[in-house]
Amino acid sequence: LFSQPPTLLQNGSLSFTVAPGLFGIAHFMFSASDDGGVDRSGVDRFGPLSLTVTVAPLNNQPSFVLQTPVFHVLEGAGQVFEVGFAANVTNGLPNEDCLVARVGCEAQTRTFIIEYVDRAGLFARLPTIDPA
Repeated sequence: LFSQPPTLLQNGSLSFTVAPGLFGIAHFMFSASDDGGVDRSGVDRFGPLSLTVTVAPLNNQPSFVLQTPVFHVLEGAGQVFEVGFAANVTNGLPNEDCLVARVGCEAQTRTFIIEYVDRAGLFARLPTIDPA
């Protein structure tokens, strides 16, 4: 979960770095000690105390690649169906790319949106990409 594990600093601050793309729960035990020794019934250690860090998943952006950024068809071609036109289609990280929600994976519905068409009149029906 961490690219830099949790550390308690001398001033009592907690420091850690969450690794990208990971989530879950981690448990830690911390104690404190000094160099005062244990002579005359001294105590040089306190703890341990437990810490639980929960790293929650977030929604990462979906992604895809167009196999052919320039597509040629003949006038009057009618309906065109191109298998594999969009490739490497994901909902984000692997925990977002399951068909049915389960522990560690959140099912998401993917849709493709046409953001802009400069000559919509060329089409009897605007192009679509099947999200499956």
